[in-house]
Amino acid sequence: MFSDQTTMEPVFTIPYPEFVVADRLRNAFPRKHGYGVFIPASRQQEGFDLMLAKTSGPATRCVTIQVKASRMYPADPQKSGRFAYNFWFKRFKPHPSTQLFVFVCPIPHEPKSARARAPSVWKPVLVCLTQPEMDQLLRNARTKTGENDTHFSFGVGTATEVFLTRGSPDAEGVDHSRHLLEGRVQMITKLFE
Repeated sequence: MFSDQTTMEPVFTIPYPEFVVADRLRNAFPRKHGYGVFIPASRQQEGFDLMLAKTSGPATRCVTIQVKASRMYPADPQKSGRFAYNFWFKRFKPHPSTQLFVFVCPIPHEPKSARARAPSVWKPVLVCLTQPEMDQLLRNARTKTGENDTHFSFGVGTATEVFLTRGSPDAEGVDHSRHLLEGRVQMITKLFE
């Protein structure tokens, strides 16, 4: 039934948004401090796309992460002014076991000089929300008539400027720049305590 001879090389791939998040987590939470980033073998895993684990002595603690991605929509300068790009996400029901939600918003990488070579064409902006923050965002995502909105969106001006635009009770948008993954390392570290 099963042969000991392998005729093809097994290769495991993950979607680009999950790779980007896993890579950023790996850099922020190094193995030498007991951290590891794991992906489920099943693409239909319920509740999380990635898991960040920390081993300390005989104990291992885990944080589950769901990754959401959107394509980039160039903003209309006449309407948006501040934001160069918009990223739309469909309303979803958060899984109760998911601890973090990371939204991947890839913007074009612009080298500092014409001679500089960018390592990638894209510079992903990663917005990281906890379960309570995600619940609040979805609770507040309403249309002008007060109905639940079917979508919400982030407006991105630069890699450090992110606003919730559609789904925001404020017409100017809600500043989510403090929720960038790079600025949430300390908060994520505390989830392991």
